[in-house]
Amino acid sequence: MDDQSVRRRVLILYGSETGQSEAISQQIHDQCDHHLEVLTDNFNISVERLCLDTIGDQYSLETEQTVVFVVSTTGEGEPPQNALKFYRKYRKRALPKSLLSHLRYCLLALGDTNYERFANFGKDLDKRLQELSAKKFYDTGFGDDAVGLELGVEPWIENLFTAVLNHFNAYSSLNVPIVDVKLLTPVEREMSAKDNCLLMQTTDERLSQLDQLNLPLIPSKFKSFQLKLHETLPEEYVDKCLPKEFYFQTLPVMDSKVFDATLVELRQLSTDSVADNDETDSRCDAKTIIEATMRIESEGEGGCSVGHEAGDSFGVIVGNYDEEVNQVLHSLDLSGKRDFYCEVLTPEVFPHLPKICKVYDLIKYYLELRSVPKKSCLRHLADFCDNPSQKRRLLELSSREGGEDYNRVVRNQFAGILDILQVFDSCRPPLDVLVANSPCFAPRYYSVCNAPDPLNRNQFKIAFSVTTFEETLLRKDTQLFGVFTGTLFRLLRHEVSAQGDSVDQCLAKLSLESNMKSFKAFKRKNPYFKLPSNVSIPIVMVGAGTGVAPFVGFLGQRQLVSKRSTVPAGECWLFYGCRHSRRDYIYERELKQYQSDKVLTQLYVCFSRESVDEKSPKYVQNLIQNHSTALYRLIDVRKAIVYVCGDLKGMATDVFNALVSVVETAGKQSRENAVKYVRELQSEKRYLQDIWT
Repeated sequence: MDDQSVRRRVLILYGSETGQSEAISQQIHDQCDHHLEVLTDNFNISVERLCLDTIGDQYSLETEQTVVFVVSTTGEGEPPQNALKFYRKYRKRALPKSLLSHLRYCLLALGDTNYERFANFGKDLDKRLQELSAKKFYDTGFGDDAVGLELGVEPWIENLFTAVLNHFNAYSSLNVPIVDVKLLTPVEREMSAKDNCLLMQTTDERLSQLDQLNLPLIPSKFKSFQLKLHETLPEEYVDKCLPKEFYFQTLPVMDSKVFDATLVELRQLSTDSVADNDETDSRCDAKTIIEATMRIESEGEGGCSVGHEAGDSFGVIVGNYDEEVNQVLHSLDLSGKRDFYCEVLTPEVFPHLPKICKVYDLIKYYLELRSVPKKSCLRHLADFCDNPSQKRRLLELSSREGGEDYNRVVRNQFAGILDILQVFDSCRPPLDVLVANSPCFAPRYYSVCNAPDPLNRNQFKIAFSVTTFEETLLRKDTQLFGVFTGTLFRLLRHEVSAQGDSVDQCLAKLSLESNMKSFKAFKRKNPYFKLPSNVSIPIVMVGAGTGVAPFVGFLGQRQLVSKRSTVPAGECWLFYGCRHSRRDYIYERELKQYQSDKVLTQLYVCFSRESVDEKSPKYVQNLIQNHSTALYRLIDVRKAIVYVCGDLKGMATDVFNALVSVVETAGKQSRENAVKYVRELQSEKRYLQDIWT
C-alpha cells in the first residue's frame, strides 16, 4: 500500500430496484472524483462504478482490493433484481472461507423500517462477506426511507473519502467545497408575510452570521443534462422521435404494459354523520374512505390482455395537478411556451424521460413535484435566485452547517420542489436544471379489493383514504390533497354548487357518465401476496384501515374457488382494526356476509378510539395476543399462511412482535427461538406483507 506507483482502484458496486441505490452510488462516485481533483497528490487512487450484475464481465471480487457496496432491499427482504446474479455466486456454501481475505470493503444498506426485514439484503451481504474473510475499512451505514434516506446516507458519505484515504495510508488535509457568503445579506428579522414562512426561519441565529458554508457537490450528470425547445416540431422529427403512444420507462415492478383505465364508479365506504347521542365517535380524526371502480380500456396497440386476481395491485400514473403544472411554468417564465416541444439532447443521462414531448407534459407526467429536494438540489437552485436573502437561505439549507434546519423545515415538513419555488419566488431556474433535480413522477400503488368478476373481467376496484396535508408553507387548494386520491375527491365536488355538502351528497349529485376520467395505469408484480392454490390451506389475515381491502378480494375469490372445489376449505381468520365502529369500519356488511356464508371462519375487530377500558383491545396486535393458543395451533399444526396489510406506520413491526409473543407464550419457546420461528415463516413464504406508508 505504500508504493506510490501502485494503482489503487476503488470500485463502487450498486444493486438497485427503484434507482435509489444507483443514484446514491453516482453521488459517491462524484464526491470521490471531486476530492481527488483537489488533492495535490491523488496517490494513484482511481474510482470506478459498476452494477452488481456485471460480475464476470467487468469485475470479480476475487481480483478486487477495495470495494464500496451500495444496495437496497426489495420484496420480502430479497436482493434487487440486478443483484441476484452476484448474490447467487457468493452465497454458495461450498466457497472456501478465505476466498475474499484480500478484500477490504464498506457497505451502505438502504431500506424502510416500515417493513420488518429492514435493509435485509444489505445485512445478509455484510454477513456473507465477513464469512468469506473480507474485512471492513469503514463501518456499515444504513439509509431509512421511512424517516428520509438523507438522514443516514449523507453523514456516511461525508466521512467515506476520509476513510478511503486512511485505508490507503494516504490521508492529507482536504479542500472542501465552500462558498463565501459575506456579500449576501442575512435573512432579516422583519420580513414580509411570505418570508415569515417556516422555510425562511432558522432556530440557530449563528447560521445567518457565518461567513463560509460547506456545500454539497452538484452531481456531474446534472450539469451534463441538456434540453432544447422547439416552437414547432421539425418535420423529420415526427416519424423518428415523436412517441406514438404514452411513454413511461419500464420499471422493475411492472407486470404489464401501461394501459388506459377509466373511472366508472365511486362509492363512499366511510360515514360522515352519526347519531347525535353517539359520544364514542370523534369527528376530528375520522378519515374519508372511498372505493373506486376502474375499467381497463386498452394496453398499447395490441389491445388489452391484463387480468387480475385477489392480492394484485395496480400502479396509477395520474400526473401532477394541472394547477401545479401551471405554477411551475409561471415560476420558470414558461407560461407562453407550454405547448412547445421539448427535445432531450442527452437521453442517456435520464432514460425515464421521453425523447420528445410537450413542455407541459414533461412537467405533468415525468417530474415528481412533491418530492423532498436533496441538499444538492437546493444548492443548485440557489444559483438562480435574484434575491440575495433568498439565495443565502437556500445555501444555508443545503450546507453542512444548516443540517438541523434542513431536517426541521424541509425533511420533516415534506417540503417539495413546488414548495421551494413558491417560497423562493426569485428563483427561476432553467427547465433543464429543474428536470435534472426532480425525480421521475412516482406511480401511486393501490391493492385490488375485489375478486375477478367473470362478467366484468376488465374491471377492478381499489379503496383509499383521501390524503390531506397540513396548510403550512404556502400550500393551498390542490397542494392540500394527495395527487391521485385528491383528484378523485375533487370529482365529487366538481358538480356541486352548494357549499358544505357532505361526500355522500357529492356522490349523489355526481354523474360519472358525463364526467368520465381516464388514467394511465399498469399491473404491479406481486408474486407472493396471493391465496394458496390449495383451498384447504388455512389463512390468517391481519389488516388495519384500508388494509382490509385486499382481504375482501381474498374472501370473494376464496368463495368462488370453494364452490368448485371437491375438498373442504381451510379455516379463514381476519384480524381487523380501525378507528371508529360507525365511521370507518369499511366493508362491514360484506365481512359479516362472508362470515354468515362460512367463508370467513373467525372475524376479530377492534376500534382504537373506542376502547371501553385498558384491557379492551385497541389495535390488531392486541387482538392477535388475545387469541394466542388457537392462532399458534392454526399456524404450527395446520400450517396456515399469515398475510399482513395496512397503512399504519409501525404496523408491520407491531404485528411481527405480536406474532413472536404468540410463539413465545403458546409455543413455550424462548424469545430468541420465537423470532427465529417467525423468520422461518417469512422464508417459507408463510408470512407475507403488503405494507405502505
